[in-house]
Amino acid sequence: MEKSSKTNNELLLDAVWDASADAMRITDLNGKVISVNNAYCKMTGFDKDSLTGYPFNIVYTKESQNELIREYKDRIATGKILERLEKKVMFLNGNKRYLEQSNSYIEMGNEKYVLSIFRDITEFMLAVEEVRESKEKYKNLYRMIRMMCDNSPDMIWAKDLNNHYLFANRAMCE
Repeated sequence: MEKSSKTNNELLLDAVWDASADAMRITDLNGKVISVNNAYCKMTGFDKDSLTGYPFNIVYTKESQNELIREYKDRIATGKILERLEKKVMFLNGNKRYLEQSNSYIEMGNEKYVLSIFRDITEFMLAVEEVRESKEKYKNLYRMIRMMCDNSPDMIWAKDLNNHYLFANRAMCE
């Protein structure tokens, strides 16, 4: 039986890398993919062999690929990668997602790489949009009811259980 050349720590890190629910990608300073985990492949619709050794931007729509690699190289040139950001992306497979992304430099020997971790926040962002739309509908409905009540010659009011006024129309106030 051949003994593994990996230490327990290395095996543990491999297991964490592969089991993580968050998508992870390591790129070199030119944007070439060095490694991706299973969650990244699932998120993008690409397998590891189709990504490793290729520019990271191949997973995005053709329209955004040039802009993404330009931004990446500009940030690398200035040494100012964005540590955290939220963005809406569309992958080449048509999958639209909201992502929270964190980036950090990692060094191995004399080489420097960028570790990017992606968390899918699509459901949360869609819920936020739904709440925002619901709030806007409520405000519009309130304005319409308020206008109707204020234009009525009848006195209209509402009180709570403690007999405090919650609402009174213009006729009630005059």
